[in-house]
Amino acid sequence: MEGEIVSFVGYYSFFERNQLILAFHVRAQGEIQLGEELEEVKLIPPDKVRPWSMGTGPALRDWLISQKVLSTD
Repeated sequence: MEGEIVSFVGYYSFFERNQLILAFHVRAQGEIQLGEELEEVKLIPPDKVRPWSMGTGPALRDWLISQKVLSTD
């Protein structure tokens, strides 16, 4: 796949794994190829996905807000 960075979403502490997550909105083009690390793909429309409280969840929440899919209320 080819990727193009659209924007920087933010940085997020993930204390449970001693990690710092740098999140980017990337537009990808090409065919998804399944392999050792990826055995299936499921596309979910942004309005159907809900962020979780840790790890990459806060980055997803902020991206959904920036896309006006999720409100801050």
